[in-house]
Amino acid sequence: MKQFFKLVLANLVAGVLLLFIFFIFLIGAIAGMAAMGSGEVTVKDNSILQINLDYQMPDRAMQGAIPSFGGTGTLGLNAAMDAIRRAKTDDRIRGIFLNLSNANPTSLATLQELRQTIEEFRESGKFVWAYSNSYSQGMFYLASVADRVYIHREGILDFRGLSSQIFFLKGTLEKLGVDMQIVRYGEFKSAVEPFMADRMSPENRIQTQQYLNCLWNSMLADISRDRDISKDELNRIADGVLAMFPNDAKKLNMVDGVLSGPGEMLRMLADKVEACCLDALELIELRRYARAPVARERGRSRDRIAVIYAQGEIVNGRGGSTNIGTVNIPRAIRSAANNDRVKAIVLRVNSPGGSVITSEIIRQEILAAMEKKPVVVSFGSIAASGGYWISADANVIFAQPTTITGSIGVFGVIPNTQKLFNEKLGVTFDHVSTNQHSDFLNLTRPMTSFERQKMQRFVDNAYYTFIEQVAAGRNLTRSHVDSIGQGRVWSGIDAKNLGLVDEIGGLQDAIARAAELAEIENFRILTLPREKDPFEQLMEMLGNARTRMIRSEMGRWFPIYELVRSLPQEASVVARKPYVSTIQ
Repeated sequence: MKQFFKLVLANLVAGVLLLFIFFIFLIGAIAGMAAMGSGEVTVKDNSILQINLDYQMPDRAMQGAIPSFGGTGTLGLNAAMDAIRRAKTDDRIRGIFLNLSNANPTSLATLQELRQTIEEFRESGKFVWAYSNSYSQGMFYLASVADRVYIHREGILDFRGLSSQIFFLKGTLEKLGVDMQIVRYGEFKSAVEPFMADRMSPENRIQTQQYLNCLWNSMLADISRDRDISKDELNRIADGVLAMFPNDAKKLNMVDGVLSGPGEMLRMLADKVEACCLDALELIELRRYARAPVARERGRSRDRIAVIYAQGEIVNGRGGSTNIGTVNIPRAIRSAANNDRVKAIVLRVNSPGGSVITSEIIRQEILAAMEKKPVVVSFGSIAASGGYWISADANVIFAQPTTITGSIGVFGVIPNTQKLFNEKLGVTFDHVSTNQHSDFLNLTRPMTSFERQKMQRFVDNAYYTFIEQVAAGRNLTRSHVDSIGQGRVWSGIDAKNLGLVDEIGGLQDAIARAAELAEIENFRILTLPREKDPFEQLMEMLGNARTRMIRSEMGRWFPIYELVRSLPQEASVVARKPYVSTIQ
């Protein structure tokens, strides 16, 4: 009895502590929101717009989102591009400072779209300077758009070409006694390889090499143009890792100057804008500038183009700001389709795919919307498998050269945990059934030939449906779609050449085409899904807190956690791209 009361008391204390921590967290979050909302952001004359990228940049971040402790929140790519375009004509902004020393890894497609927007900014005649203590390949790609690129004298410039690393769990699963039973269609459908192999298949190696080459060539073309270095010379530099050290990088024209540190960079910026002293230098961070008030235009059009952000994995649940569900995106599409002020819809897709059923639900909503108004799709970093499924019927599809898309294929994963429970844990199972197959796809034993046959038929039917829908939506033959399908992943450039994508371009290009199809010139943007209220944001943030903490602690090894987390807990059939493919 004494031990019982000890246990109860311990649980009670733990509960009170958890409640106290939550309460403190809530107060801090509310205080953070109040701090963000209090006071108007003032942009002073002779200011420089500072872009740090020291945070993960999604396509869209909730406006007024609660900042995590120790941070200032995130800015979505959409808001970042809008702010940079506004700065282009803002007489108070003299130029842009790309301060990339603490930048987070960012997808190439996101960097490419951001880079293009900065390139537009340069057309105003304002300057763009970049500095970093050291440059990753992605951040050097972004920095190369600048008029002047600087690096710390003790830093490193990483420029060696792209490589893709995939993590495999077959050996780990064997040690645990788990057999991942795979049913798939498509020789290139490599999403399941981490569970069934210890290295890349020849087919996966071919497709990965192909899209890496496309991504690299796209990067080289941009760097070559802005740094005035031939692509052959850039490849020579990469092959020999010749620009690694700052002085060598300067001799090769990869950078314009080698500095003693951020202090020297700031003094140079102060001189550039003719500030009397360093203390008079006005830097305004992009996230802050994005919150500055904008003069309301008179006589604004009532016409709208709805931009719907479908980002994250496609799941069977309701969906949220970081995933695509059966409620959030379908409801947003219906809302836009039924709004008479909305003249066209742009679906911004950034998804590796996922649930076949949810993908089909969204596709049906797209078809219904297209009966009323044009629908244009803009691909972000990735629009693969289920992400392509929901897009194929649109009037026009845009992709960036560095977008990863395609992966037209389907697979099923049925874990067999018999050895794990029997041999590792000493747990055994028995059952009683009313019918011959009442325990269909029981995860505590191997699949029977009957079950495998049924699952293969299910996967085959889903694949045939997939390629038929793509053929109809893209006006291609079924045989052609099958030949470029098979689960194969393509770059945006290859996808256009194959007919899977109509145009190369970013979100603004897609919006412009939507306006053209709707035959409107003046319009406003309606962003969907609608924002959550602060309490919903707080609940979602608390739910994602553990993942953010693990990401922070694991750093570059975080993909291993993602791969383990992706292990299916039940039999499932999905349309998804490879689980983990880290491009470095």
